[in-house]
Amino acid sequence: MSTIPPTTPIQNTSMVKPYSFDHAFPVDHFVTKYIQYAATCSEAAHDYHEAAALVLLAMATPGLSIKLKLFTSGGLSTGLRTNLYALIIGEATTSKRSTARRFLSDVATAAWPPSPGAVFDRVIQGKMTPDALIQDLGSRPPHTATLLSYDEYGPTLRAMHTKPYMADLSDIKLQMYDNVSVWKSKTKTAGNATINYPHLNVFACAAYSIFDKRFGASRTEDVDSGLLIRFGIVMPDSKPGYMSPFDETPPPFPIRDLVTQLQGVLSTGDITFDPAAQRLIEDFDRGKKPDTPLIGRSMGMVLKISAASAASRGVATVSAVDAESAIKVLQLRWMPGAKRFDDRIGESEMQRVIARIKTFIDKHGGVVGQTDIYRHTGLNSREVGLVRETMEQSGLVKMGKLPNGALAWEKLQW
Repeated sequence: MSTIPPTTPIQNTSMVKPYSFDHAFPVDHFVTKYIQYAATCSEAAHDYHEAAALVLLAMATPGLSIKLKLFTSGGLSTGLRTNLYALIIGEATTSKRSTARRFLSDVATAAWPPSPGAVFDRVIQGKMTPDALIQDLGSRPPHTATLLSYDEYGPTLRAMHTKPYMADLSDIKLQMYDNVSVWKSKTKTAGNATINYPHLNVFACAAYSIFDKRFGASRTEDVDSGLLIRFGIVMPDSKPGYMSPFDETPPPFPIRDLVTQLQGVLSTGDITFDPAAQRLIEDFDRGKKPDTPLIGRSMGMVLKISAASAASRGVATVSAVDAESAIKVLQLRWMPGAKRFDDRIGESEMQRVIARIKTFIDKHGGVVGQTDIYRHTGLNSREVGLVRETMEQSGLVKMGKLPNGALAWEKLQW
């Protein structure tokens, strides 16, 4: 056994894998400013806040239309709209996913507060039956942006697989994403319903349990069906350091500035692309991408994000900067997230625990004490022993000792 340095407490970030974030948008852009403000409120990964800001821009642009031939069926349909679905994934309790979701909901409610006597809110919680969602969307005026918000998406996916009354939820989301103008349905509880020009956006959080084939996503039912292909998947491998709950760092500007900027976005009109933006997007479309079906809608995502970016500047023409920023979001965050998701979907409980331990060891410089493994995983001695044996036999770790003689796990390779 080798002698190795002691494990660094998680509050001390000196040994934690450094977190870095390469902003995709210019410094004065709404997305950049949103991230800067949200970063003073929690230590959630900026990747989450970026996705939240993009969903807010999507909500702000319900009347925009991208009337490219590919999306209009030769003029028979209204074109691609800017609505987005985002799925943010991270460690339970420590990733602050729910904090990012809550901040998004608060900003959305401040930007579009319910009017007196209104029968609907812009933000609705995701735990709805298909009938309830159809009735809610059917009660809204045309081109009304709606945010469906999930604190934990795994159980919803599982319910769609196992509970007959939830099965239609997947098809509703597929239809709402794909720019239907008028959608008619017959509900089991309220009869016929008609949804006119919906603009549904989804922001869903998930813990790593979403990968467990018993409790979460299914490759056959959620990927092959096309549902998860429509989500921008955000799955960072690190996050900023610890933030004290008593931190009093002032935000860089008043929150009202964000709300006002969001309310001033161009919300209707037909989007065009300048020649430089067209070339960038064509290059992206032809370029090499990760080998996963989960990026099957990446081209549409780039178009949606770049259109909303242009609208945030009050114009209907996508510039090279808008296109470059949208492509950067996909290349740096959403496509790597999709590949990580694809690599882990349907894994066993043992695979999920090993993946969690590998991430934990990486965050602490390649070495952790066995006591910290117990604390981090919540496993008992027999379970930890089985995991250790599996990882040793796979050549992932070897056992060492801390200077105080305590047993430690040392990374070999992965």
